[in-house]
Amino acid sequence: MRVFGILGCLALAAPLVAYGYVGLFSRYAADDYCTAGQLASRGLLGMQVSFYQGWSGRVSFTLVAGLVESVGISLVPALPALLAAVLPGVIGLVAPGAGGMVGVSRHDSRRGAQALAVLVCGTLVTLALCFVPSYYALSSPAPGRARVIPQFVLVAATATARYVVGRYLRDRLRAPYRMPTLVASATIAAVLVGVAPLLLVPAAFAEVPDARLYASEWDGIDAQIRSARARGVEDVEVAPLTATGTIRDMDFLAPDPSNWLNQCAARYYGVRSIAARETRPA
Repeated sequence: MRVFGILGCLALAAPLVAYGYVGLFSRYAADDYCTAGQLASRGLLGMQVSFYQGWSGRVSFTLVAGLVESVGISLVPALPALLAAVLPGVIGLVAPGAGGMVGVSRHDSRRGAQALAVLVCGTLVTLALCFVPSYYALSSPAPGRARVIPQFVLVAATATARYVVGRYLRDRLRAPYRMPTLVASATIAAVLVGVAPLLLVPAAFAEVPDARLYASEWDGIDAQIRSARARGVEDVEVAPLTATGTIRDMDFLAPDPSNWLNQCAARYYGVRSIAARETRPA
């Protein structure tokens, strides 16, 4: 049984490693420039005040964004791998802790069932509170980045429920390895659990060529803008760059320097204006 657990953990870790590798090609995009630009022009405290008064009350988000961006762009490629390592670790701490508070045993199955019911109901209520406002305000699903928190809640609740049920079965069933049906069921479950995440690995690595090309071109543009600023150039023109990943269809910079994204990028780099050269149809 322990072997199945180890193999399952390795299978679950495989897509996290793959996405962590793809994340090495992450760069600033979209409103990353807005938060980083506010940090560059106002400082960490001024950034919090400006965003709170003029944009959003998400004070924890703007504080974390400011702290991360204080380190600089060099940290961005490492963030996906760091999150892929930290979040499962947090879930690994939460699940046994929550399961231990339940105190499920073979002598207390009723309490365990009640705890699971509370867990399921609490999770559903939390997910509803995360999604209902977006449907009410936008008449559409929440954007991808807004679904990170409910996804974490769902995964953590599932891991906790698994821990509680597993602990109950461990205490209730004696010598489970002597039960062929249970062993066969556990084997099938382990195979299914292991195969599903492994199917995500090829899809993740398929993104590498586009991501690597995007990062290379982004680095070239970044170096061009910084070089122009060092020479005293205030109005910078760069090559167009099409974003990849989950922000497809959002251009890197627009030809119009008054575009909101261009203004944010100009503030971040400390120049007067930035514009992308217009592409002419062939």
